[in-house]
Amino acid sequence: MKLGVLFNTDRLEGAEFLRYAQQIDELGYESLWLPELFTRDPFAASAFVLANTSRVNLATGIANIHMRHPGMMKQGAASLAELSGGRFVLGLGVSH
Repeated sequence: MKLGVLFNTDRLEGAEFLRYAQQIDELGYESLWLPELFTRDPFAASAFVLANTSRVNLATGIANIHMRHPGMMKQGAASLAELSGGRFVLGLGVSH
């Protein structure tokens, strides 16, 4: 069984957020889902975590389609997936 974690990481300071993501990675979870709420951009946060972990997949849970241009969102997701060896998943939706 593959398990993932969805958590409001916006409440964590940068260093604390990274430690949390690294623990998720070390514990063997398949994925960490980052919401698009009010403060931290999930694409930038995913890039930060992907650069500092080795196994865990990062996913937007969700990226809001009303706030982002489709072409830019596709480019961002494709870049993160390519540069991380396929460890990025784009989750789309209309609300958190």
